[in-house]
Amino acid sequence: MEHARPTTPPERVWRDDRLLRAERRDGPPGAKLVLGLDLGTQLGFAYAWLTPGEPLDWPRVPVFVGRYDLSASEWETRAVQLVRLHRFLHAIDPDLICFEEVRNTPGRDKVTKFNIGAVMAAAATAAQFFGAMMGAVGLWAEARGVPCAAVPIAAVKKRATGRGNASKEDVAAACNEAFGTSFDVTRLDATGEHNAADAAWVLVCGAERHVDGLGG
Repeated sequence: MEHARPTTPPERVWRDDRLLRAERRDGPPGAKLVLGLDLGTQLGFAYAWLTPGEPLDWPRVPVFVGRYDLSASEWETRAVQLVRLHRFLHAIDPDLICFEEVRNTPGRDKVTKFNIGAVMAAAATAAQFFGAMMGAVGLWAEARGVPCAAVPIAAVKKRATGRGNASKEDVAAACNEAFGTSFDVTRLDATGEHNAADAAWVLVCGAERHVDGLGG
């Protein structure tokens, strides 16, 4: 069975919410727009129109995969990124939001007695910003009555590859295989494409768990 192709190239990085809104297509009658997110400055996202109560036949479902640049300039505060996140959500206007729930815990191989202070400070800063992004998504969803659910990162990896400890390269390769994306698994740190690959599998996990609760 041939896999569905995304409706836009995954390498494209969006910045303008107006253009993103213009590219958004309406779904069939009764379908709900389910959005998967990998939260971060380079926001990974994936969405699909799905009909509650119908079997989820992923190879036949058009999945829109991309990244959205939330970064702030040197003249802007980091709060601007949360404003841009809200504009992004307005443009997509989802019926269900699912996001990857991560833990900002540094690996043991990265911590030594010489750098533990700096490493833990960086982890705390990342955790604070991730918490702010979760809060921004939650507030947007609550104000509009949109269900919002977190998906543990281990569940995302296991759904993608069958292993809860899979690497980002494995997850991206699985996305290429399942959805016809063309992520370069040898350059993920440079390109940030793993954010979009993660979001695609967050979409899958969230839809499989929650889409039927949206009703017909």
